[in-house]
Amino acid sequence: MKNSFTCIILLLLEPLAAAIPADAPLVSSGQLTFYLDRANYRGHADHTFIEFYLMLYADQLGQAEVSDRRIFAIDVAAEITGMDGARLSARSWRTEADLSAQQPEDAARLAIYDQWAEQLLPGHYRMRVTVKDSVSQKNGDMQFDLTVPGYAEEKFGSDIEFISRFDDGQTATPFVKGNRTIIPNPSRRYGVLNPHLYFYYELYGLPAANAALTITYAICNAADEIVKSLPPHKIETAGESSAILHGIDVARMPSGFYRLSIQAANADASYQVALSRSFEVLQLDYFGLDWQLSEEAAHKAGRQIKYLATKEEYDFYQSLPLPGKAQFLTRFWRQRDPSPETLENEFLQSIQQRFAYANDNFSWGKREGCESDRGRVLIQNGMPENIARHYAESGLSPFEIWHYQQDRAFEFVFGDLRGNGNFILLHSTKEGEVRNYQWRQLLQKY
Repeated sequence: MKNSFTCIILLLLEPLAAAIPADAPLVSSGQLTFYLDRANYRGHADHTFIEFYLMLYADQLGQAEVSDRRIFAIDVAAEITGMDGARLSARSWRTEADLSAQQPEDAARLAIYDQWAEQLLPGHYRMRVTVKDSVSQKNGDMQFDLTVPGYAEEKFGSDIEFISRFDDGQTATPFVKGNRTIIPNPSRRYGVLNPHLYFYYELYGLPAANAALTITYAICNAADEIVKSLPPHKIETAGESSAILHGIDVARMPSGFYRLSIQAANADASYQVALSRSFEVLQLDYFGLDWQLSEEAAHKAGRQIKYLATKEEYDFYQSLPLPGKAQFLTRFWRQRDPSPETLENEFLQSIQQRFAYANDNFSWGKREGCESDRGRVLIQNGMPENIARHYAESGLSPFEIWHYQQDRAFEFVFGDLRGNGNFILLHSTKEGEVRNYQWRQLLQKY
């Protein structure tokens, strides 16, 4: 069993395939969607050391109860064959994410990360990676050609590994490099969701110890124009190789695909290495570019605004084509952002948490919790200050009274009239809601 790392993250949109660079993370097909990225490093003897980075969003997975713990668990299998079909490597393992410390409304918005490594001779291979949910048995799959470069040159560098975050100190995870825990970013996406572009790389064949090395960093757009650069950064070499962790703020860069360029050289230019790799930036202007909102994402977004928009707004949204829906959503959430000067939209985040909580706690039969009466009230009004639960009053069906104290006090009464767990709204003192002061009579058992 391998440990896993989780973090809260959200992503609804998919870029047009034609805009994706050739050097881009891989995305699986099948019932589960996961991202896979890799980075090449110098290995032992003539081999190349390859790290593989995997990420998927936990809202695709079922939760399991194990010894009073709430976990997500995935079964991962990786197989490498030669171009002749001969199997060279095959491994499988289970990765778990313990959600016991997470709030139920947050659990569905977690991302699960994993990492493993292979040592291969330079050449061409075929690789297959599959991921299966241990609860639902849903799976995702990808097959691809793997080209492994050789590191015969004396002066060279590794690939750039893009990073979600890092911590000083070692942990009992597969993400340790030296004295740090480095969490990969297999999607290579930054911006509004992750405003700091962190990255890691290694340099080999360095000059003599204690020699100064100057490193420059630049970000180029699709037209190969430099859009951001950092002042030259100097380091002192302490051996034949060096591991470097650095970061660039991309919070104000517009959405699009970019290339990170790194150049390292000593004073007399006897040592020169150039590295580059592509990544993606997603900002709030994402909707305004030539991007595609999928039908599934548009449907999900429409459900989120249904309880918050006016009838006219919702009907207008439903009538729009996909590009228009994307622009509508941008304006809709911006107008409700309580602090538009910051990158986060706290109102949108709270609505997403309410949806997740409603689906986790109020689902009934094949109907999701967000479509229930309690789910609607929760999404529109937030969590009540108090819930009075009456499940065992003599002669009455189970009922709940939700008490709110906002601009003024109001309440909602829900009843399980059939005794089958389906609570419906019977009465409320809030304007615009159903009002029935004789609601107790509806609960009487005959």
